[in-house]
Amino acid sequence: GDGTFLKAAIDNRGGTPQLGVNTDPKRSRGRLCADFHQGFPELLRRLRAGEFKWLPRQRIEVALLSTEDGKQTRRVLPQLALNEVFAGEEDPTRASILKLKA
Repeated sequence: GDGTFLKAAIDNRGGTPQLGVNTDPKRSRGRLCADFHQGFPELLRRLRAGEFKWLPRQRIEVALLSTEDGKQTRRVLPQLALNEVFAGEEDPTRASILKLKA
């Protein structure tokens, strides 16, 4: 479903097409998944026949800026985000001071 699609998208930097499959369409929608109400074999047939419309998605690159002893460093994360970014302390007991900029 969507969770598996998002997990796979984390490390997909090369633009390899991804196909999301909702394994339980009766109980969940799967917004990032292909609609295969006609059955999985039909979905595969359409994919092989080129009868599939790919939907390109924007990705978010995240850079972390930190200042220590007056020196600023910038680190770009190796993963690209698809729909959200979580920022927090590595140690959840420490307070976070975050400045976000788009």
